[in-house]
Amino acid sequence: EPIRQYPVARFMMAASFAAPLMKLLNQRVFFVHSWGQSRGGKTSALKVALSVWGSPEDIMVSFNATKVGLERIAAFYQDLPLGVDERQVVGDKQNVIDSLVYMLGTGRGKTRGNKGGGLQQFNQWRSIILTTGEEPLSTSSSAAGVNTRVIEVYGAPIPDEELGSRLHQGTKEQFGTAGPVFINRLISELKEDSAMVRDLCQAIEEKLKEWHGEKIASHRAAIALIVAGDYYASQWIFGIGDQQAAM
Repeated sequence: EPIRQYPVARFMMAASFAAPLMKLLNQRVFFVHSWGQSRGGKTSALKVALSVWGSPEDIMVSFNATKVGLERIAAFYQDLPLGVDERQVVGDKQNVIDSLVYMLGTGRGKTRGNKGGGLQQFNQWRSIILTTGEEPLSTSSSAAGVNTRVIEVYGAPIPDEELGSRLHQGTKEQFGTAGPVFINRLISELKEDSAMVRDLCQAIEEKLKEWHGEKIASHRAAIALIVAGDYYASQWIFGIGDQQAAM
């Protein structure tokens, strides 16, 4: 709850809650990349976001992982968010970053043959990829397909270093409780109104189009989904009333 006062950190946590909603909308995989100077609480905010579903120490990975490794981890998590920390470990190899964005953004692994003949089972996932680093994920030289898949958020997610330190420790001890509560409530609500998520996201996206019609459509759709995740989490997890949650 303390990080909800900081917009970037709250946005990252909202994206974590929103990840399982993607399947309901048949929405494609996209990235939320938090970047800025060191000591801005990026890793702390990522850990808090991932702690919704499990131990962030165990489920967070690094950009240092291989493409095959990231593919298999993404497939293992399926509809849950994937957290990838420290973009700067790749250095200035922008082609590597772009290829990772394309690979994870397709939501489907490579076609591979079995040694004994035939094809291996496809790895598939539909997730929001949460990444952090001291540099942006995309550049002016990146292909359009990369830019449309990535929402870049610049700034310090948790500028309070003391709070960031407490969260590093706290997420080692408390994790994995909010996600199941969120999912159980979602299932219950969908039984009453199976179209509620789609209707809410459509209403949010229409308002975003009214305000920012010149922006990339895929970005508006992604942000609408994240706002919906925040709206539901505000009520179901943080006990905030409907009207206040909608603000």
